[in-house]
Amino acid sequence: MAAMHPQYIVDEKEQRKAVILPESEWKQILDELEELDDIRAYDKAVSKK
Repeated sequence: MAAMHPQYIVDEKEQRKAVILPESEWKQILDELEELDDIRAYDKAVSKK
């Protein structure tokens, strides 16, 4: 995974409450999650044989 450049939204106590990412980085995360989901589905199907 490439380097991420998050920005944080914090509350009055400086506790992180939300993250803002550039759209390109968010799309990369979604693509990688989809690939991981496919890998898990494949592994599950193969283990049932």
